[in-house]
Amino acid sequence: MIAARRPSGAFTLLEVMLALGILMMVLTVIYSTWMAILRSKVAADRAALQAQRSRIAVRALEDALEGVQVFQQNQPYYAFLADTGSQFAFLSLASRLPQAFPGSGLFGDQTLRRVTFQVESGTNGRPQLVLRQYPLLLATNVVDEAYPIVLASDLTDFLLEFWDARRGEWLSEWVYTNQLPPVVRFLLGVGQRPDNPSLPQTLQVRTVALSATPVPFELQGRPMRAPGTPPTNQPPPNPNEPPPGGDPVAP
Repeated sequence: MIAARRPSGAFTLLEVMLALGILMMVLTVIYSTWMAILRSKVAADRAALQAQRSRIAVRALEDALEGVQVFQQNQPYYAFLADTGSQFAFLSLASRLPQAFPGSGLFGDQTLRRVTFQVESGTNGRPQLVLRQYPLLLATNVVDEAYPIVLASDLTDFLLEFWDARRGEWLSEWVYTNQLPPVVRFLLGVGQRPDNPSLPQTLQVRTVALSATPVPFELQGRPMRAPGTPPTNQPPPNPNEPPPGGDPVAP
């Protein structure tokens, strides 16, 4: 008598390979979805960081321009310098800055400072907008470099324009260091669009009216003394008067 063969409960090799193939497909889909989410998060974080730094840079430029100061008698200290001849603009001015201005904690109550905005190459070779500032009446024996603050990295555009009230048009350069333009317009571009790297990811344009006016000579009193010169209340000598104890010099 032949015994009946019991059916085997194991999987065949073909079934095992088919199951493994389906499992690998599911894992691949899960991994691809996870990587897409991770890349999207990284791109979103980078875009948010660039947008935040762009807003900080724009606010710093607005605060510096709104608090600009110019005294014609002390022109070397208060010169308004703007260079737009290269790819990126350069701006340096004396300004009375608010406490919320970047780096104000380093200077205490010295709110009147010279501020410089300059584009430099970063560690990755990409342009970045760097802020440098120092007190207006800094001692001449202090040679330490001004503390740099990177306002915006991966910079694509930094342009300046100045309103000329006489011509009624915008100028691409301002050569009057002892005068202030009534209105300044700047453009700041940060980042690169993924679909078109030639275009900035964040582009901001601001127009700032300069409320300050240069203080003329007659409203400042006596010129500023050189460092180390003691004060004196004596009037300046008259070249037509004879020297003390002597006769007038004959012409």
